[in-house]
Amino acid sequence: DIMGVSINHLNAPHKEEAFWLSPENIVVIDSEIDPPNKFTEYTLKPLETTQPSNSIQQIKLRLKVKPRALFCVNTPNGEQCTNEDIYSAADKVYYTLEFRQPIDYDVGLTNSIYTGVMLHISAEPKLGQPFQTNLINYDEVKTTISGQEFIVALPPKLQVGQTFEDIANGYKVTLQSADANGAVVKIEKI
Repeated sequence: DIMGVSINHLNAPHKEEAFWLSPENIVVIDSEIDPPNKFTEYTLKPLETTQPSNSIQQIKLRLKVKPRALFCVNTPNGEQCTNEDIYSAADKVYYTLEFRQPIDYDVGLTNSIYTGVMLHISAEPKLGQPFQTNLINYDEVKTTISGQEFIVALPPKLQVGQTFEDIANGYKVTLQSADANGAVVKIEKI
């Protein structure tokens, strides 16, 4: 994102916060109250372009069981974490799904980003209040640049045919297919 180490498109929750995503392009699912027909296949359209109404660019899965997530940074003395859980005070917390393509500022990202779906965890954006998103399905590698060691997040691991399950919150997400036009995601209640 813009405040990070690269200049790419914002992720879906931050585009929502900036009013760059229309509510008509967002699907919200709550496993506790939504009817069975809400658990179906959805086609996610590329996040980088303006889409017509009802072309989905973000899927939000509301979490009844909030994850415990601490803010941590790597320092010369090792990893340092706060004692504050970054999602405990949030009214609403979601998994968010988005699909990206090599368009505009997202040209040049690792190729597997374009073939998978990115899965974040996010608090509900509130006007004028900062909030954090976390990419939850990634791997880390260590790299050294100019003698300094960095940890770099690799692209998402929800690729075609793969499934993400959260039994506590009642969700099963499977990426059915993906091409330049969109990614078909199946959302099931478990």
